[in-house]
Amino acid sequence: MPKTITRRLRRFSFLLLIAFIAAWHSPTQAEPRPQARIIGGHAAKASAWPSATLLKLRLANGDTRLCAGNLIASTWILTVAHCFHDQNNKQIIFAADVTAYPGASDVGALSPGDSATVVSVFIHPQFAEAADFDYDFALLELAYPLDTPAASLARARPETDELATAIGWGIQALNPVSLQPLSGSLAQQLQQVTIPVTSDAECREAMGGGVTDNMLCAGYKEGGKDSCNGDSGGPLMVYRDGRYSQIGLVSFGIGCAQPNRYGVYARLTSALPWITELVPQAILNTAPRAERKQVSRLAPENSDNATPAAPTNTNLKGDEGALDPQPRSGGGSMAWLELLGLLRLSRARVRS
Repeated sequence: MPKTITRRLRRFSFLLLIAFIAAWHSPTQAEPRPQARIIGGHAAKASAWPSATLLKLRLANGDTRLCAGNLIASTWILTVAHCFHDQNNKQIIFAADVTAYPGASDVGALSPGDSATVVSVFIHPQFAEAADFDYDFALLELAYPLDTPAASLARARPETDELATAIGWGIQALNPVSLQPLSGSLAQQLQQVTIPVTSDAECREAMGGGVTDNMLCAGYKEGGKDSCNGDSGGPLMVYRDGRYSQIGLVSFGIGCAQPNRYGVYARLTSALPWITELVPQAILNTAPRAERKQVSRLAPENSDNATPAAPTNTNLKGDEGALDPQPRSGGGSMAWLELLGLLRLSRARVRS
């Protein structure tokens, strides 16, 4: 037998032995477990956010897209425009495709009788004209008035470091290897997370040129608390004049809860003239000053910031559930990777 073949066989046997030993001593490396803690929210108490609305949007292929919204009048729900569009900003979802559940809390407890009929979808006329997600607003008109309490809208712009609460039923966990959202971790119970509003300058520096004056950022520089996929359209709320009022809507982000990244929200004050023209009965909160601001620049590790006389809110953010990136699973030792390379079973490099 030629010496070159003998050397290759010896090397193959040696690598096989190393791989066997590595697998024997490291059985937990094969499948990394998701880390729900990185989103950083918690379940909201039942009826804590009666205006919160779950939206199920039916796509042409039969799939369901998950978004959220907020009841701002007895017959009107405020949400984001991108939930109704495809990646080319073409509208693909209309009133007949929408099932709305105002006042929802536990998704598993919902019944057809809990839904409200949507008769019209109004998209902001300037949506995505200047930039993707710009003027990311939509209004849904209901067939009949509801007795559910409606949320008020903040008339004043949010302040830097003002504590805000995001609400939704979106992703709660990321894959610890790829850091991609895990679609199987969509919340069953309405979630909330409290995060500070960032300055416009810090927002643009972290998120790039796609951030316009009609957007705002919220979150911690070190990450750990954020909205995520499936939360699109959910409200961002602040506490002013003894009550919660909406200042934004979950719009988009780069990943979820990552360091040096923030959740980007549609800035409500940019759309107030359009909203009040269509919904003159909308309740406006004219309180000019923030009542809750963060004391430390560091995110609390184990709990949300204390909220006066009401609940704190969720994990919301960017793309809707139907468009979640699929989680990637990587594992094994480098010995296994080299062995697979020698056997030519895979040309893809597996990250472990």
